[in-house]
Amino acid sequence: MMRISLKILLSVYILFLLTGAFTILYYPIFPSLDGPEHLFYSVTLDKLRQGHEFYNKNLYLNDRFVPNAAFDDITIILTHFLNPIEAQKILVFITFIALNISFMLLLSHFTKDRSIILSISSLFVPLTFTFVLYMGFFNFYLGLVFMILSLYLFNKAIKSKSLVDIIILGMMSFMTYYAHFFCFFLYCLIIFLSMSHDFVYFQLIKKKRFSYGQLYVFFISSLIPVMLSLNFIIGLIARRSRGQNLPFITDITPSFFQRIITSFETMGYGRLNGIVTYAAIFLLLAFALYKARHAKSYKYAIVAGVLALIWLVVPTFLLNWYYFKQRFWIPVLILFLIYLTQIRFKKIERVIFIIGLLLLSSIMIYYTEVQISNEYNLIKDLYGELNHIDIEGNSTVLFVYSSSSMSWHIISYYCIEHDCLYQFTWFKEPDTFKGGYKIFMPYVNDGYNLSSWHLVFDYYFFEGSYYKNISSVAQKFNMTKVYESDRWKVYRNESRS
Repeated sequence: MMRISLKILLSVYILFLLTGAFTILYYPIFPSLDGPEHLFYSVTLDKLRQGHEFYNKNLYLNDRFVPNAAFDDITIILTHFLNPIEAQKILVFITFIALNISFMLLLSHFTKDRSIILSISSLFVPLTFTFVLYMGFFNFYLGLVFMILSLYLFNKAIKSKSLVDIIILGMMSFMTYYAHFFCFFLYCLIIFLSMSHDFVYFQLIKKKRFSYGQLYVFFISSLIPVMLSLNFIIGLIARRSRGQNLPFITDITPSFFQRIITSFETMGYGRLNGIVTYAAIFLLLAFALYKARHAKSYKYAIVAGVLALIWLVVPTFLLNWYYFKQRFWIPVLILFLIYLTQIRFKKIERVIFIIGLLLLSSIMIYYTEVQISNEYNLIKDLYGELNHIDIEGNSTVLFVYSSSSMSWHIISYYCIEHDCLYQFTWFKEPDTFKGGYKIFMPYVNDGYNLSSWHLVFDYYFFEGSYYKNISSVAQKFNMTKVYESDRWKVYRNESRS
């Protein structure tokens, strides 16, 4: 009977992993949207802590412990040894490798079939190049590593009941919270749904005793991050009571159809890759339904289904759909892939399944490579021109207007080199990050609202042809043109000289 050698599967998996790793390391700048802002935040935070005069004049540090910080804090350490851009790229590379290895470790808890583990892990490699990575949500990306390891350690601890395992799980739960609050929330939600399934299945259906040891393990290991989470949430609620908006609360309510359609782009590194990924998942789902009666357990299919339902119907007054959709489907996918390990295969079905997974992985990797190459060329274009813009002296405050979201993120690299601040930074969110502005820094992207706050900025960067009459605006507010090209117009505010 036809079989696929484990050596071949391992070689393919390593090839996919090396391809992904090479992609991250190959480009001088790994292309992502929020990546430059992450780096700017880390470098600026480090200079602020070191007492840099310009940053101490304009920024302050929080005295609270806030989540969503692990990636940024590790980046700070690496920048003491490496160029900032190289430091961030190395950390993305390490996170990518750790994410794939941790997922393989998690699968090993649910099946001992190494061919299934390797084939599903091969599919997971291109899935790690998701919209989360494309958007540059690096803290969340690192948080996924700790979340997956926490799930593995939780399942291990409820079997062993070992105090050492529970302590290690507690440390990993804390790291999940520290990396990203939402990752810890998802971890808790998965554990809650898993225990709820076990209670209903054993206590109510099978009339067997439910193991309350799960509750004991979860409570002991997650007590500290749960308390920190409550403190964090209370702080955010207090912030909203002061009339400020929360970063993940909104009144926007897309329809069910819009949720399905717009989720294409969140499934991959860019919209095209997202559609390919969606198609791959649809094929897997169809296969899983076909083989459902042969599954050893339906637990993780049920938990994944409940999470998917929450993803589709959750009221958006609780969570911002655009914040929510970009992250929530990932644990659904992880649980679904775990469920695939529970399906019993006939020998020929097993071979077809494995070959199918490898083919899907190859197609997805190809489209990922194309998309990343395109994004890098765009960044190289934008960053290359910014390097030609010279401003007099450092330690200035910039206003940046651009119709392209990539442009006003890329400006972060320019600000790192010139010790500048600009209006689109995370210091605008002092309750959710580690610092804030001392100066008034409006969070608007409109060049015609200069009248109320034009004295704040030293330089104004305008991109695009939208500002055809910018000369009259510049004259009104005593601004001198210092650079002009087809893409950028740069003005100096003489009233700040």
